[in-house]
Amino acid sequence: MDQIEENKKVKVKRVNFIGNQAISSKEITSFMGTKEFGLLSFLSSAGSYSRDILEKDLNNIRFIYMDRGYWKVFVGKPDIVISPDKTNMTIHIPIQEGEQYKAGTIDFSGDLIFEKELLKKDLETEELEVFSYGKLQRDIKRLETKYGDEGYAFVNVIPKFFNLPGDDNKTIHVLFEIRKGKKVKIGQIHITGNSYTRDKVIRREIRIFEGELYNETDKNRSAENIQRLGFFDDVKIISKTIKNRDDLVDMEVNIKERENTGTLELGAQYAEYGFAFNGKIHKYNLFGKGYNMGFDATVNQVRQYINLQFSDPYFLDSRWYFGGDFYFEYWSGGDLDKERKQVESKCQDLDFRSKNINKELQEFCLRSIPDINYRGFSEEKISGGVTFGRSLSDSLKLLLYYRMEMVWLRNTIDTQLYPVAFSSGLRNPVEAIVEYDKRNDRLFPTAGLYSRGSVAYDGIFGKFNYFTLSANVRFYQKLFWDFVFRMNVQYSEHLAIDGHKTSIPIDRLFLLGGINNLRGFQHFTVGPRKESNSILEKAEQYGHPNPKAVAHRVFGGVKEFYTNLELQFPIVPGTKLLGVLFVDTGNAYDEWHSIGLRWNWGFGLRVFSPVGPLRFEMGFPFQPDEDKGEQLSQFQFTMGLPF
Repeated sequence: MDQIEENKKVKVKRVNFIGNQAISSKEITSFMGTKEFGLLSFLSSAGSYSRDILEKDLNNIRFIYMDRGYWKVFVGKPDIVISPDKTNMTIHIPIQEGEQYKAGTIDFSGDLIFEKELLKKDLETEELEVFSYGKLQRDIKRLETKYGDEGYAFVNVIPKFFNLPGDDNKTIHVLFEIRKGKKVKIGQIHITGNSYTRDKVIRREIRIFEGELYNETDKNRSAENIQRLGFFDDVKIISKTIKNRDDLVDMEVNIKERENTGTLELGAQYAEYGFAFNGKIHKYNLFGKGYNMGFDATVNQVRQYINLQFSDPYFLDSRWYFGGDFYFEYWSGGDLDKERKQVESKCQDLDFRSKNINKELQEFCLRSIPDINYRGFSEEKISGGVTFGRSLSDSLKLLLYYRMEMVWLRNTIDTQLYPVAFSSGLRNPVEAIVEYDKRNDRLFPTAGLYSRGSVAYDGIFGKFNYFTLSANVRFYQKLFWDFVFRMNVQYSEHLAIDGHKTSIPIDRLFLLGGINNLRGFQHFTVGPRKESNSILEKAEQYGHPNPKAVAHRVFGGVKEFYTNLELQFPIVPGTKLLGVLFVDTGNAYDEWHSIGLRWNWGFGLRVFSPVGPLRFEMGFPFQPDEDKGEQLSQFQFTMGLPF
C-alpha cells in the first residue's frame, strides 16, 4: 500500500474482502470512508483513493469486529491492483476473524470511593454476554463520569484483561484499575471559535462555574445545552491543566459556528391565479445575540399574507422569555373573482334540465359553481400578539401568549351553511403553554424528544367563548448508517362553553391536508363536509353530472389528530443531500367514532442549501376519493424542516 501514490484520476472500482464470514461485505463497507465509484460519485468523494482514509478504514474494520466479540481479529495489509490503463483500482482486504469472546468476571481495584456493586450497576458489560469493545469504552466513560462528578477531573480508568485456569479460551475477565487523582475546582472558563456569536449567548448555557468543584455531568450538560441552540456544528469543552496548580483546572469551550442559522427565500411565479411573489426570511441567533426573527410574505391575486415574528429567549439577559408577532392576511380562496360572478349573473335564470341543452352555454354556466375544495368564504385577518414566559430548567419552559385579532369573513357561497357574520369580529385569545425540549439540536434535530401542551381561551373580550386544547410530541432517533427516524404527533380540540359546534368561528375549525400534515392531500381538504343546499340547487339546475358530490363542501371539525412518521437518510454520504420516506395518517373530525383516519405515503428530497433547507416531497393517498376531488398524488415544495 505504501508504494501506491494517490491519484485523483485513478478511481476505486471495487473493495473486496477476503475471509469475512460473521459480517457481510456490504455492512463492512458502510462503515468505511473509502467508497466504490458509482453514478452519483460526482456529488461526493466516492471513488477517490486516499492512503490516510484507507488506514482509518482498517482501524474501523477492527473496531467493528471487536465490538462484536472478535477480539483477536486480524486485518491484513490491503492488496491494491491497478488496471492496465491506470484509470481504476481494486482493493483486496484480507480478514482473519478468529473466535468470538464472552465477558467473564468484572472486578475493580485501586482508589475505590464507591462500593463495587454500585460501580458494577452502572456498566453495560455483563458477565457471559458477548464481550463488546464499544460497551467497554462506554463503561470506562461511565466510571470516569462517576468519579468526575465528585471533583476528580483527571481520574484514570485502566482496563486489564486476564484468563482464569480452566477457561475455554473464549472468555475474557476484566479488572478496572481506578486512579482517581486529586480533587480540583474550576479555574477560568475560556470560549474560543465564536466570531459571530456573543460570549454571553454561550456562557448562559454553561452549568459549571468558576471556583466551584469540578463536575463531569454538569460539564457534559453544558456542552449539550450549547449544541441544542442550533447555532453550532460542533461543541467541545476541554479541561486544561494549570501550571504549578494541581487543585485548579481551566475549561476551554471550543465551538465551530454553523455557516447558516436561517432561511432566505425570494421568488416569483405565474400560476393559476396570476403572478405571485413569495418572500421568507427566518434568522436564528440574530446579531449573534440569540434573538430569533422571522418574516413571511405572499402576494398574489387571491392571497396577501404578511407575518412578522421576534423573540428573545433570554430577555434582558435573564431566564425570562419575551416575543412578539404581527400578522395580516387576506384570502379570497381563488373562487370569488369577477369572472365567476359575471358567469353567475348570466346563468341564474337558465335551466339545463330540459332536453334541449346548449352544451357550450352549459359548460359556461358550470364554471360559476365553486371548486369542490373551496372552503366557502373569503377572510381578512389582522392581529398582534405578545409572549412572555420563563425557563424553569434547561428543558422545561412555561409561556403565556396573548393575541388581539380582528377577523372579517365575507363573500360566502352559502350564508346558511357558513355563518360568516357570527364568525367575524374581535378575538382575544390567551394561551398558557408548557414546553419540554430534550432535542440535541433545535434547528436540525437527529435525536431527542420535544413535547408541547397548551390551553387557550377565547372569551376575555368579544362575543366568543370557547377553549382550545392542544398537544404535540416529536421524537427523533438515530439509527444505522446516519439514518434518522422522526415522528410527530399532533392533537387539538375546541371546547365550546355551551357545548355547541356552532359557537366556534368557522375559520377556526380544523381541516387537514398539505405539506405540514397529510402530504398526499390538497391543503385544507381533509375533514368534515356539509351539504350546501344552494350549491346543490345550482348544480342540478345547470345539469352537473354529480350534483350531490359538488354540493358536499369542506367545513371543518372541532378536533384534529395526525401523525407523521419519517425515515431520513443520506442519499450520498458526506453531502447535504438527504432523502426521506414518510407515512402520514390523521383526520379532522367532531367525535371519536367518526374519526375515519386518512392515510398517505410518499418520498422526498431535502437539500441543505446556503439559504436554508429545501423540501421537495411527493405524497400518495391511500384510496383517494374522486368525489372529493382527491388526486392520485400531490407534489409539495417549501423551505424548512417539517418538525
